[in-house]
Amino acid sequence: MSILTKNIRSVKKIFSDGIEVDSSAYEVLSDAAKAIKGVPGLCLEMGTRRAGSAKIIINALLENGDLGRSLLCVDPYGDMVHANEEGKFARVDYTNDMRKDTQRNLYRYAHGKPVNVYLLILEDIEYFKRFPDGYPVYDKTKHLMDRYALVFFDGPHDIQSVLTEIEFFKSRTPRGGMWVFDDINKYPHDEAVEPKLFELGWKLAAKKSPKASYVKVKG
Repeated sequence: MSILTKNIRSVKKIFSDGIEVDSSAYEVLSDAAKAIKGVPGLCLEMGTRRAGSAKIIINALLENGDLGRSLLCVDPYGDMVHANEEGKFARVDYTNDMRKDTQRNLYRYAHGKPVNVYLLILEDIEYFKRFPDGYPVYDKTKHLMDRYALVFFDGPHDIQSVLTEIEFFKSRTPRGGMWVFDDINKYPHDEAVEPKLFELGWKLAAKKSPKASYVKVKG
Protein backbone atom coordinates (compact mmCIF):
# COMPACT_ATOMS: atom_id res chain seq x y z
CA MET A 1 0.00 0.00 0.00
CA SER A 2 1.43 3.33 -1.04
CA ILE A 3 0.86 6.13 1.48
CA LEU A 4 1.43 9.71 0.42
CA THR A 5 2.13 12.39 3.00
CA LYS A 6 -0.35 14.99 1.82
CA ASN A 7 -2.66 15.68 -1.08
CA ILE A 8 -4.66 18.91 -0.94
CA ARG A 9 -7.65 18.80 -3.27
CA SER A 10 -8.17 21.81 -5.47
CA VAL A 11 -11.43 23.60 -4.84
CA LYS A 12 -13.52 24.27 -7.95
CA LYS A 13 -16.11 26.59 -6.45
CA ILE A 14 -16.68 28.29 -3.10
CA PHE A 15 -20.17 29.58 -2.33
CA SER A 16 -20.78 32.71 -0.27
CA ASP A 17 -22.06 30.56 2.61
CA GLY A 18 -18.68 28.81 2.91
CA ILE A 19 -19.91 25.58 1.34
CA GLU A 20 -17.62 24.21 -1.39
CA VAL A 21 -17.72 21.80 -4.30
CA ASP A 22 -14.55 20.29 -5.71
CA SER A 23 -15.76 18.23 -8.66
CA SER A 24 -18.04 18.56 -11.70
CA ALA A 25 -21.11 17.05 -13.43
CA TYR A 26 -23.24 17.70 -10.35
CA GLU A 27 -26.34 17.66 -12.54
CA VAL A 28 -26.06 13.86 -12.39
CA LEU A 29 -26.47 14.02 -8.61
CA SER A 30 -29.19 16.67 -8.75
CA ASP A 31 -31.24 14.71 -11.30
CA ALA A 32 -30.93 11.56 -9.21
CA ALA A 33 -32.16 13.38 -6.10
CA LYS A 34 -35.16 14.62 -8.07
CA ALA A 35 -35.89 11.13 -9.41
CA ILE A 36 -36.58 9.58 -5.98
CA LYS A 37 -39.78 11.49 -5.20
CA GLY A 38 -42.24 8.90 -3.92
CA VAL A 39 -39.52 6.34 -3.16
CA PRO A 40 -39.36 5.60 0.58
CA GLY A 41 -36.12 5.91 2.51
CA LEU A 42 -33.22 8.07 3.58
CA CYS A 43 -30.78 9.99 1.45
CA LEU A 44 -27.16 9.26 2.36
CA GLU A 45 -23.89 10.61 1.08
CA MET A 46 -20.69 8.78 1.89
CA GLY A 47 -18.04 11.52 1.97
CA THR A 48 -19.16 15.07 2.73
CA ARG A 49 -16.00 17.23 2.85
CA ARG A 50 -17.30 20.85 2.82
CA ALA A 51 -20.91 19.89 2.08
CA GLY A 52 -21.15 21.03 -1.53
CA SER A 53 -22.85 17.83 -2.65
CA ALA A 54 -25.13 17.88 0.41
CA LYS A 55 -26.28 21.35 -0.59
CA ILE A 56 -27.01 20.12 -4.11
CA ILE A 57 -29.07 17.22 -2.76
CA ILE A 58 -31.01 19.53 -0.44
CA ASN A 59 -31.73 21.99 -3.24
CA ALA A 60 -32.88 19.22 -5.59
CA LEU A 61 -35.26 17.78 -3.01
CA LEU A 62 -36.77 21.17 -2.25
CA GLU A 63 -37.06 22.21 -5.90
CA ASN A 64 -38.91 18.95 -6.54
CA GLY A 65 -41.30 19.39 -3.61
CA ASP A 66 -39.84 16.30 -1.92
CA LEU A 67 -40.18 17.70 1.58
CA GLY A 68 -39.39 16.19 4.97
CA ARG A 69 -36.62 13.89 3.74
CA SER A 70 -33.77 12.93 6.03
CA LEU A 71 -30.22 13.30 4.66
CA LEU A 72 -27.33 11.53 6.37
CA CYS A 73 -23.85 12.89 5.65
CA VAL A 74 -21.12 10.43 6.67
CA ASP A 75 -17.47 11.45 6.93
CA PRO A 76 -14.78 10.81 9.60
CA TYR A 77 -12.62 13.90 8.96
CA GLY A 78 -9.67 13.89 11.42
CA ASP A 79 -6.99 14.07 8.69
CA MET A 80 -7.17 10.31 8.28
CA VAL A 81 -5.38 8.39 5.54
CA HIS A 82 -7.90 8.15 2.71
CA ALA A 83 -8.16 5.99 -0.42
CA ASN A 84 -8.10 8.89 -2.85
CA GLU A 85 -7.93 6.50 -5.80
CA GLU A 86 -7.17 2.87 -6.48
CA GLY A 87 -3.77 1.99 -5.01
CA LYS A 88 -3.10 5.51 -3.70
CA PHE A 89 -3.68 6.47 -0.08
CA ALA A 90 -3.13 9.95 1.29
CA ARG A 91 -4.18 12.51 3.84
CA VAL A 92 -6.50 14.67 1.75
CA ASP A 93 -6.98 17.79 3.93
CA TYR A 94 -10.14 16.46 5.64
CA THR A 95 -9.15 17.90 9.01
CA ASN A 96 -11.13 18.42 12.19
CA ASP A 97 -11.06 22.16 11.47
CA MET A 98 -12.81 21.35 8.19
CA ARG A 99 -15.34 19.32 10.17
CA LYS A 100 -16.10 22.29 12.41
CA ASP A 101 -16.51 24.59 9.41
CA THR A 102 -18.76 22.07 7.68
CA GLN A 103 -20.95 21.51 10.74
CA ARG A 104 -21.50 25.26 11.05
CA ASN A 105 -22.12 25.92 7.38
CA LEU A 106 -24.23 22.86 6.61
CA TYR A 107 -26.57 23.23 9.58
CA ARG A 108 -26.87 26.95 8.97
CA TYR A 109 -27.84 26.26 5.36
CA ALA A 110 -30.37 23.59 6.34
CA HIS A 111 -31.91 25.70 9.11
CA GLY A 112 -35.54 26.57 8.40
CA LYS A 113 -35.76 24.23 5.39
CA PRO A 114 -38.09 21.19 5.37
CA VAL A 115 -35.28 18.64 5.31
CA ASN A 116 -33.62 16.81 8.20
CA VAL A 117 -29.82 16.85 7.97
CA TYR A 118 -27.48 14.76 10.11
CA LEU A 119 -23.68 14.99 9.85
CA LEU A 120 -22.23 11.75 11.24
CA ILE A 121 -18.52 11.67 12.05
CA LEU A 122 -17.90 8.08 11.01
CA GLU A 123 -16.11 5.98 8.42
CA ASP A 124 -18.31 3.94 6.10
CA ILE A 125 -17.40 0.69 7.87
CA GLU A 126 -18.20 2.21 11.27
CA TYR A 127 -21.59 3.33 10.02
CA PHE A 128 -22.31 -0.18 8.75
CA LYS A 129 -21.38 -1.72 12.12
CA ARG A 130 -23.58 0.64 14.13
CA PHE A 131 -26.70 0.95 11.99
CA PRO A 132 -27.39 -2.39 10.28
CA ASP A 133 -30.98 -2.29 11.53
CA GLY A 134 -31.56 1.32 10.51
CA TYR A 135 -30.89 4.89 11.57
CA PRO A 136 -33.26 6.43 14.16
CA VAL A 137 -34.96 9.65 13.08
CA TYR A 138 -36.93 11.57 15.69
CA ASP A 139 -39.80 13.62 14.29
CA LYS A 140 -42.89 13.62 16.52
CA THR A 141 -42.22 9.90 16.97
CA LYS A 142 -39.18 7.65 16.53
CA HIS A 143 -38.73 6.25 13.03
CA LEU A 144 -36.11 3.54 12.54
CA MET A 145 -35.19 4.16 8.91
CA ASP A 146 -33.72 1.07 7.25
CA ARG A 147 -34.24 1.96 3.58
CA TYR A 148 -32.18 4.28 1.37
CA ALA A 149 -33.84 6.06 -1.53
CA LEU A 150 -30.61 7.81 -2.60
CA VAL A 151 -26.99 6.90 -1.92
CA PHE A 152 -24.10 9.06 -3.10
CA PHE A 153 -20.83 7.07 -3.11
CA ASP A 154 -18.09 9.65 -2.63
CA GLY A 155 -16.02 8.19 0.22
CA PRO A 156 -13.03 5.90 -0.30
CA HIS A 157 -12.25 5.54 -4.00
CA ASP A 158 -10.80 2.04 -4.08
CA ILE A 159 -12.63 -0.92 -5.49
CA GLN A 160 -12.77 -2.95 -2.27
CA SER A 161 -14.36 -0.09 -0.31
CA VAL A 162 -16.90 0.60 -3.05
CA LEU A 163 -17.88 -3.08 -3.24
CA THR A 164 -18.23 -3.21 0.55
CA GLU A 165 -20.56 -0.21 0.41
CA ILE A 166 -22.61 -1.81 -2.37
CA GLU A 167 -22.96 -4.97 -0.30
CA PHE A 168 -24.46 -2.99 2.60
CA PHE A 169 -26.91 -0.91 0.58
CA LYS A 170 -28.01 -3.43 -2.07
CA SER A 171 -30.75 -5.06 0.03
CA ARG A 172 -31.68 -1.78 1.72
CA THR A 173 -32.60 0.20 -1.40
CA PRO A 174 -36.16 -0.13 -2.72
CA ARG A 175 -37.12 -0.29 -6.37
CA GLY A 176 -36.86 3.17 -7.88
CA GLY A 177 -33.98 4.10 -5.58
CA MET A 178 -30.95 5.88 -7.04
CA TRP A 179 -27.24 5.35 -6.54
CA VAL A 180 -24.70 7.93 -7.68
CA PHE A 181 -20.97 7.23 -7.87
CA ASP A 182 -18.34 9.98 -7.93
CA ASP A 183 -14.77 9.90 -9.25
CA ILE A 184 -15.48 6.79 -11.31
CA ASN A 185 -12.23 7.41 -13.19
CA LYS A 186 -10.19 6.78 -10.01
CA TYR A 187 -10.97 3.06 -9.68
CA PRO A 188 -12.15 0.33 -12.11
CA HIS A 189 -15.80 1.35 -12.01
CA ASP A 190 -16.79 0.37 -15.55
CA GLU A 191 -14.94 -2.95 -15.34
CA ALA A 192 -15.78 -4.10 -11.80
CA VAL A 193 -18.73 -2.07 -10.47
CA GLU A 194 -21.10 -1.42 -13.35
CA PRO A 195 -21.43 -5.11 -14.40
CA LYS A 196 -22.21 -6.00 -10.79
CA LEU A 197 -24.90 -3.32 -10.65
CA PHE A 198 -26.53 -4.66 -13.79
CA GLU A 199 -26.43 -8.16 -12.29
CA LEU A 200 -28.13 -6.87 -9.13
CA GLY A 201 -31.00 -5.30 -11.06
CA TRP A 202 -29.82 -1.74 -11.61
CA LYS A 203 -30.02 0.29 -14.81
CA LEU A 204 -27.74 3.12 -15.91
CA ALA A 205 -29.53 6.46 -15.60
CA ALA A 206 -26.77 8.91 -16.51
CA LYS A 207 -23.02 9.00 -16.92
CA LYS A 208 -20.91 12.11 -17.27
CA SER A 209 -17.35 11.91 -16.00
CA PRO A 210 -16.58 11.82 -13.17
CA LYS A 211 -20.10 10.72 -12.09
CA ALA A 212 -22.55 7.97 -12.94
CA SER A 213 -26.06 7.28 -11.62
CA TYR A 214 -28.14 4.11 -11.58
CA VAL A 215 -31.77 3.31 -10.79
CA LYS A 216 -32.95 0.08 -9.18
CA VAL A 217 -35.41 -1.57 -11.54
CA LYS A 218 -35.55 -5.11 -10.10
CA GLY A 219 -35.71 -6.66 -6.67
